[in-house]
Amino acid sequence: MKKGVSLTTALVMLSSVAYGGGDDGSALVDSEPIRIVKENFFIYGGGGIAGADVASLIMPEVEVLPGVLDDGASMWEAGVGYRYTKDVFTTVSLQGIYLDQVDIYNASASINYRFSDFIVMPYFGAVLGYSSLEYQEIPVDTTGHSNVDAKLDADHVTFGLQAGAEYELSDQFTLFGKYQYMSYGHKMEIFQTSDIEHSNTQNLEGGVRYEF
Repeated sequence: MKKGVSLTTALVMLSSVAYGGGDDGSALVDSEPIRIVKENFFIYGGGGIAGADVASLIMPEVEVLPGVLDDGASMWEAGVGYRYTKDVFTTVSLQGIYLDQVDIYNASASINYRFSDFIVMPYFGAVLGYSSLEYQEIPVDTTGHSNVDAKLDADHVTFGLQAGAEYELSDQFTLFGKYQYMSYGHKMEIFQTSDIEHSNTQNLEGGVRYEF
């Protein structure tokens, strides 16, 4: 009778091991779920308005043409980015800012931190790049001046800060809005007596991102 019970017990144990996967019985132990962080590239585009800080030192004999010192602008931006985690992302972008008589183009990179626990997710970041400024025409009346500086553009390193917010429409599309402060050092000297400097812009922008 004991031999029959022992044989039955052994068969039950063997069948349990076979059902559990064989050698180590790992299927019988509850394991922690593995969290996979989604990593995405994205492209984006947007537009908005900008205000420039335009400082000038103009001598009385220099006549500045209309619109040269205007500080209101329209703007656009397009770029690509990579989201390392749900909160940290970087971008590389091109940006155009159009004042009345001056165009500013920026090529820059940014690194940003997003607070993804909110429905509308705020973020902030730092920007570093290169800026080019170009006058559409000589900004002063050159009548009576034989020696005119014909250099109508300037290049300078730019840096800035930005803060914004995102709202996910779907897994692929995200709306964003942001404020951006960009610092320059664009100065144009006029007749060696006067100058006009565009020292920074403040940009308000909205747009959409597509993640893939």
